[in-house]
Amino acid sequence: MKNIIAFLFAILLLGCKQVDKKEEEHDLKQDKGFEKLITSIDNYANETLEQGNINTISLAIYKEGKVYHNYYGKKTNLTDSTHFEIASITKVFTGSLVAKAVLENKIKLEDDIRLYLKGDYSNLEFQGTPITIKDLLTHTLGFKDRRPPKLDKIWENVSKGVYETKPIDYSLEDFLEELKNVELDKKPGTYYTYNSVGPEILAYILEQVYQESYEIILDSFLSELDMKSAYLEGNKLASKYLVDGYDENGKLAPKAKNILLGGGGGMVATLPDLIKFMKFQLESDNPLIKESTKQLYVDREGDKTGYLWDVDFAEKEGFYYKKTGTSNGVQSVILICPDTKYGLILIANNTSEKAFIDWATLYNKIETDLINYPMKTKEIK
Repeated sequence: MKNIIAFLFAILLLGCKQVDKKEEEHDLKQDKGFEKLITSIDNYANETLEQGNINTISLAIYKEGKVYHNYYGKKTNLTDSTHFEIASITKVFTGSLVAKAVLENKIKLEDDIRLYLKGDYSNLEFQGTPITIKDLLTHTLGFKDRRPPKLDKIWENVSKGVYETKPIDYSLEDFLEELKNVELDKKPGTYYTYNSVGPEILAYILEQVYQESYEIILDSFLSELDMKSAYLEGNKLASKYLVDGYDENGKLAPKAKNILLGGGGGMVATLPDLIKFMKFQLESDNPLIKESTKQLYVDREGDKTGYLWDVDFAEKEGFYYKKTGTSNGVQSVILICPDTKYGLILIANNTSEKAFIDWATLYNKIETDLINYPMKTKEIK
């Protein structure tokens, strides 16, 4: 997973241009500039579809207060009512909730996670160093194996569609019991291994802190953002609105299933709902935004992590943060660039290698145009 993400970042940053560091303001006389931007984006999306590797594309851009979104593809009739699996983008919602809890002094980043687990979890430390809340947020748990064995098997079967017509025979209690036998072979906080186990433990910890179900805690946050059609998969009857995804062989992919609480993946949302989240990140002065995007960890390759966001600073974008999501048949990404005042959401419903490259290339083209969007430089006096 880490190699795939690194490959994605390399592609996504190829075409970016330098942004003038002088004070800039949008030339209101150049309203046609945004129209030209939209025309270019539409052309890029349609050209991508012509490659034949992606069936449908959904995208949204934000630039200096202006928003545009659209849907592309003939095989599926996408609308503002279409629901998308956003997979690991779910993690940044969990991260936001943890940031909120930190700001409320409910938990601390350096807390030993065993403060919130009931029972004997003496195994969840390495040479006297325990796993902390921060380690869960930065994928640095120190586990020898990525997932406990029973959970790993369930995960594999969900991906194969085994549970599309029957309930998952694995519970939260099973997971908590398996955690008692997990082996650590690395000091927590020192080695990055991308996983969904940490966010699931965080969801459980949030339940202990607030004495509410994770679903209720998340729904409350989504309500604050007016994200009326966002929810955890399987908890609302919306299958007729859920977009079909296609796997690496071009076959209809099984829909996502929440194995545990849903902290690591499994959220569903419409594009308008995701736009509200993007606007919240770019326009709100809510302190949890600054907290949740703080750099908490840098790995050996220089990649940085916040509260489950990938965070960094680039010469073209300034400070930025992003998150990708890959379900069995849907590829998605959200990018937030507060310094250069733009954002991008891009969703494709194919997950083959060729589709991935087309999706990443389209992302790069759109981001380059967002950076090059017509500006008028104002003299600094």
